[in-house]
Amino acid sequence: MTVPCTYLRSSSATQWESCQLSCYINHCLGVRYPSGPAAHAGSITHEVLEILANCKKIQQEDCYDVNETGEPVGETKYYYQHSRSTYLHRGFNNVNEIDVDKLIQDVYELHIQDINPARVPKTYQRKTPEASVRAWIPLKKIQTSINNLLTMKPRSFDPRGMDVYATEHKFDVEVKEPWSKYHFTFKNKEYKGNLRLKGSIDLITRLPDGTFEILDWKSGVSDNLATGEKKTYEDYASDLQLGLYWLVCRKYLGLDVSHITVIFMNEQSCYTLFFDDELVMNRIKFIFEEMKSCTLPKKTTCENYCFRYCPYFKNSFDDVKTKPLVRAREYNWVNEVGLNVVKKYKICGQTSLYFNQANEQGRQLYSPLEIMESIARIEHNLDEYVNT
Repeated sequence: MTVPCTYLRSSSATQWESCQLSCYINHCLGVRYPSGPAAHAGSITHEVLEILANCKKIQQEDCYDVNETGEPVGETKYYYQHSRSTYLHRGFNNVNEIDVDKLIQDVYELHIQDINPARVPKTYQRKTPEASVRAWIPLKKIQTSINNLLTMKPRSFDPRGMDVYATEHKFDVEVKEPWSKYHFTFKNKEYKGNLRLKGSIDLITRLPDGTFEILDWKSGVSDNLATGEKKTYEDYASDLQLGLYWLVCRKYLGLDVSHITVIFMNEQSCYTLFFDDELVMNRIKFIFEEMKSCTLPKKTTCENYCFRYCPYFKNSFDDVKTKPLVRAREYNWVNEVGLNVVKKYKICGQTSLYFNQANEQGRQLYSPLEIMESIARIEHNLDEYVNT
């Protein structure tokens, strides 16, 4: 095996299709970066919706006496648990009475406590570190996104009005196919087994006819990061992340999924999608086999994506914990006005140096596994890679 692949997530599979080199740096070298403001806002948004869906699931699965209007009789109160100890138990009599604005505020306050103020760019710096974090990740935008979702028409996507089957459903399934085996040695340790598919599905609901619907919340915009143009229905109908959810639920979890709905909160729009199990599996097979045969991961040809979105193009190795590189990090560069300055290679450039080095016979000097031995994050190992 060249580029080791023991499992695929929707994120790693789509990243490989977008840019093989960035996928290799992220998953094989273990060079990862903290989340930006959009990712933080998305996490808060998903957490709020997960809580609302969990509350509905708790209520619908419990038996209690109701009056003619469907309201609980007596002092029946339900409780849901939150992962943070300071916000562990909250009670409610009816899921529709939950104060959503207060819930958003509570989750927001808990989340921003974990954000390092030193990461806030100068543009958002305020008088205090806390104010800087709040300016960087504004509460108002998160409130707007969630309220957009809850008030969408003609169909409501408020999870409190759905028959909730599972929320943030994590899966880890083994692909038992002749082509899905891997076998390689890294740091004198042998690894072998079958490809696994891992991930987490935002929400699975049960429909009146007994089938299931997968819902995927999107707190961003429906733009293609490579082109900057709006994605179309055809783009989402071939989306590997959504296709992977469809395949796992139908083939491995035994759920009769009728369709997937992807919802864009900020745009108050949605797409209802259908996939073909065999086509999705063939696509996964192609990626897996491509990784196993790849000796030189390709860099994307889309410069717009590199300049605007890719952290491996923007940052040097200074901010990550890696072993020292064998080759010098600096190189001479002459700009458009003839000034000769010393610059540093970006991470993707540093990694490309290894792949592109050749000896006198023109043979590639380093394999992907050998590069992992040389410049992978110090604490990075395949055991971590296999189990995360």
